[in-house]
Amino acid sequence: DHNQYKKGVQYDSAVRVPLIVSWPGRLKAGWRDETHLVSGVDIPATLLDYASLPALPDMSIARSLRPLLERRDVPWREMVVSESYAGGPVRSVRTDRYKAVLFQDGRTRLHDMLKDPLEKTDLSQDPSFAEVLQRHQSLHNEFVSQIKLHPDYQHFVPVA
Repeated sequence: DHNQYKKGVQYDSAVRVPLIVSWPGRLKAGWRDETHLVSGVDIPATLLDYASLPALPDMSIARSLRPLLERRDVPWREMVVSESYAGGPVRSVRTDRYKAVLFQDGRTRLHDMLKDPLEKTDLSQDPSFAEVLQRHQSLHNEFVSQIKLHPDYQHFVPVA
């Protein structure tokens, strides 16, 4: 996809991995949730929640998936961040409609995931999308302010 042969890219085909949860007798089989944005950090939070154990320290961004699995209507996050380190740190900020890809060297990409799910058209230089890109950069900075960064990558925040 996109002439890439490795996983360390920020295209949805590489970072959007289905989460499959099975718990016979507790969770309804065949149910799909395609509206909530979840992250790998939510898995330990969910296990700790079901085990009635406290959340991990320094993991305020993690959310227990328990209310979603139990099909309760709860406020949820508006974005999810993914990152890779192939050729230097790269992060993407994904909302329900748009995804901004933020490179360490300041380059950006912006895609309308509803109109362009294959991420072929970069909107980051289009002035009519400047506010959308700025919003995603702000969401990134808010996210980074809530996590403990690896010492080698402290310089990758915030983005302009």
